[in-house]
Amino acid sequence: ETHIVLLDNRRTEILASDYREMLQCIRCGACLNHCPIYAGVGGHAYGWVYPGPMGSILTPLLTSLEQSNALPNACTSCGRCGEVCPADIPLPDLLRNLRRDETRQKLSPPRWRLGLRFHAWVARHPMLYHTLTGLGIFAMHLLGRRKGGFARLPMAAGWTSQRDFPAPQGRTFMHQYAALQRENEARAHRGRLAAQKTAAQGKPGLQPPGPDRVEPDPPETGGDKSGRAGPGRAGPGRGKPRRGKPGRARPGRARPGRSESGRPGPGRIEPSLGEGWQDDER
Repeated sequence: ETHIVLLDNRRTEILASDYREMLQCIRCGACLNHCPIYAGVGGHAYGWVYPGPMGSILTPLLTSLEQSNALPNACTSCGRCGEVCPADIPLPDLLRNLRRDETRQKLSPPRWRLGLRFHAWVARHPMLYHTLTGLGIFAMHLLGRRKGGFARLPMAAGWTSQRDFPAPQGRTFMHQYAALQRENEARAHRGRLAAQKTAAQGKPGLQPPGPDRVEPDPPETGGDKSGRAGPGRAGPGRGKPRRGKPGRARPGRARPGRSESGRPGPGRIEPSLGEGWQDDER
């Protein structure tokens, strides 16, 4: 005679519930190694066989949520356990669903539910939320440095009944974000000033705007006595001598200061370019 005893241990109920994905757990411990709560309190603090994120789900399912409702509330919702799980179990979602069931069944103390409602109301008012959290962080910085500073807090004894509450590390996210915004604005302002300075150095007469700006003098347009173009006079062939046939006179287009015979008029000295050269104007 053979007797077969099947130890179900409520697994059939889990298979028929919304938490059936938890039965895919292979007990590898990857979620434990990445959980900040498990790293801080260790495995014995969970009070049953399975610690860590997987234990915070399995223990309420295998025993009852009424007996183990504190385990899902220990989660910080960082999501690391769901990222490293090789069985692709949505551990953060299951932990959040257990909290929802706890609230619906009213298993948490009344002051806990009242605190959650107050937090939900404050979260809808950003200015008030930032003010209150700033005051709380200031108090935590003062008291968290002392051992036993958070040993007796009204309405929060569950957080400090077994351990001291540590002081916050560094600045808050909002303070870091505001400092980063100011740094980005200052960097953009320096970039605009550098671009204006570069443009002023690359273009003559262009200066950055300001009270000390000096307007440039207008460019000169006349040529010098050698026949070359002066400042502001440009163009091919302007004032540049060109080689021609020696001894040939230029056909007559009279210029001011010349007589009809082509000789310089009174009071004008004709420049000499030397033999074999004549100027460009025709």
